[in-house]
Amino acid sequence: MADVQLLTAGDINWNDVQESLGGGLYCTRYLDHYANVDLLGIIDNSLVALWPIPYIETELGKIACRDIRLLPYHSPLIFRVHSLEKKKILYKLIKFVQKRYIAIDLPLGTEFGNVTGFTAAGFSVEYRNTHHFTPEHSFIENLHSRARNHLRYAESRLRCSISDSCEVFNFERGVITSCAQQRARRRGLVKSFFEMHKGVTLNAYADDSLVGQAIVLHDSNNAYLFHSWFSRESSVRGIPIYLIKHAIDWAFSDKNLKCFDLEGSVLPQVDYFFSSLGGMHKSYPHIYWAREKQQLLSILAENIFNYDKLDRELYISDAEIEHAL
Repeated sequence: MADVQLLTAGDINWNDVQESLGGGLYCTRYLDHYANVDLLGIIDNSLVALWPIPYIETELGKIACRDIRLLPYHSPLIFRVHSLEKKKILYKLIKFVQKRYIAIDLPLGTEFGNVTGFTAAGFSVEYRNTHHFTPEHSFIENLHSRARNHLRYAESRLRCSISDSCEVFNFERGVITSCAQQRARRRGLVKSFFEMHKGVTLNAYADDSLVGQAIVLHDSNNAYLFHSWFSRESSVRGIPIYLIKHAIDWAFSDKNLKCFDLEGSVLPQVDYFFSSLGGMHKSYPHIYWAREKQQLLSILAENIFNYDKLDRELYISDAEIEHAL
């Protein structure tokens, strides 16, 4: 089998990649909205494997990680059927990344199952979760009773419009960051998807006042809740639930997609809110590795063993949950 090599976007037939995978935002040419990204690949007559890896430059070398959160998952993509072939290919990729990067801090996808390949190579693995809806796992039927009441109230007070333009979205409110450059890059990524007719903006109005918006991006199978905001000054309860309900209706009724991914969150308040909607919990692995022990411990301390963060965020009051709903 051929060795792993660095590819350029021009080396890859992205349409074939999409067809082979049945979708996947994270494997498209839109990755160029990261500041730096390597396309690791194996070509043996045809494309055998592809692993898009965003990275940052440091004085000591490259760290494979997202400088800002743009796309949800960064799994290695392996285009072989047999599990033994997949394992051999994964080991090649792992050896390559351990030589090229001094540390790795990346989320893999919900469908990625071969975690033992990483643990055998010395990676630490943290499992996080997202929330999925499907046409079979109905949004309405699985809502918590409190969320259902808030949705019923919002339906009586709000109207929804759907736009195929991202220019109407308020990125100042929908992208929480103090860095204008990060906000601009997220806007650029969203714009790329909209130009390919892979996104919509949902707008919630109370009378004539705009009180909330959501951006939904999609590939050939899945829709993703990407950015959203709602007015905390509005007297209407349940605006976020209302937007998500209409986004899911659009994904399944208008686009015939197979899954709606809320993307999950490591913030307890957001995860509580998503859990109230009754989606299916889907775990995905987040991998960590570093050449130097102290650097790995530093990464783990920041992401997993952040006790200051736990003390601050683990307790969630009923008032905070009520406000999220």
